[in-house]
Parts: sequence; structure tokens; C-alpha cells
Amino acid sequence: MISVLMSVLNGEETLERSLKSILVQTYDDFELLICDDGSTPPIRIPSFNDNRIKSFRNKRNLGLGKNLNRLLSLSSKSSKYFTTSEQDDIYKPYFLEECVNF
Repeated sequence: MISVLMSVLNGEETLERSLKSILVQTYDDFELLICDDGSTPPIRIPSFNDNRIKSFRNKRNLGLGKNLNRLLSLSSKSSKYFTTSEQDDIYKPYFLEECVNF
């Protein structure tokens, strides 16, 4: 399993497109942990009705490093690999598969 960690701060307008690009990966044994790191106003994380997604919110901004560490601590104990994802990046459908194969 892969844990994909995404720290989000403001920038809600690009989030849905980025999430869609992760959810259509050819490698599907992953979880996606998303955390709004104290955005003002709080962002709305799109709902995809996908049990691989876990979302969280920090009341105050922790900063990227601390927020990613928080997400890492909340990830599945069965994860063998970890990666980070940016809220405005778009991934090719085979991105995770190629990472695992590498």
C-alpha cells in the first residue's frame, strides 16, 4: 500500500482537479490523506465517495513539515511506501504504478 500525503493551504480552486488525477491511478492500492492546514476560510474538500480518502483539518497552520508529519502519523500501518502530493499538481494515471515499479 502507498500513503499519499497532501497538505493543503488555501488554493481550493485547484484541489479538485489534483484529487481526480490521483483517484484515477492505474495502481489503486493507496490511501489519500488530505489535511487543510488552517486555511482561512477553511477549504471545502470535494467529496468523491471513495473510502481511500481520509481528510483532516488543523485549527491553526502548523506549516508544511509538521502537517506532513501529522499525516504520516495518521497513515495506515500497512503502508510500505509514502509520497507527498501538492494541491495543484496533476498526475499522469500511471504515476504511482511507475513509482512502485521503480
